[in-house]
This record gives sequence, structure tokens and C-alpha cells, in this order.
Amino acid sequence: MKPETVRNYFGGYNFKEGKSVGIHIEPGPNGGIVVLDDTTIFDKALDILGLKDYPEPDSVEAEERE
Repeated sequence: MKPETVRNYFGGYNFKEGKSVGIHIEPGPNGGIVVLDDTTIFDKALDILGLKDYPEPDSVEAEERE
């Protein structure tokens, strides 16, 4: 995988050197939805951070009580 493809995953737009990475973002209440066609880069990033899975965010109700 080319470094430009990884950069595209994190918001880059160099499709001449890298490939599209299949990220679909749909805005909505409380953030929206993100769908990844391939989670390889995401899984490697979690490994680098020492995480086994993506941490679940606090619920909106919990934030409103604070």
C-alpha cells in the first residue's frame, strides 16, 4: 500500500499517487455515521495506539447531565 493511500485515509486528496480508500461520511445528529469499506488501515492504527477496539464514546445523555 502506498503512503499516499494512507494519507488519503486520513483526509488527503492525492489520487494521482494514492488510491481512494472508501470512506463514506453521513452527517447527522450527535456526529453522524462513518462507513469504512476496508478497515485495514483503521485496524493498523488501533494496533499502533495499543487498542484492541475503538473506544465507545460517552452517551449524549451522560454529557448533558454534566
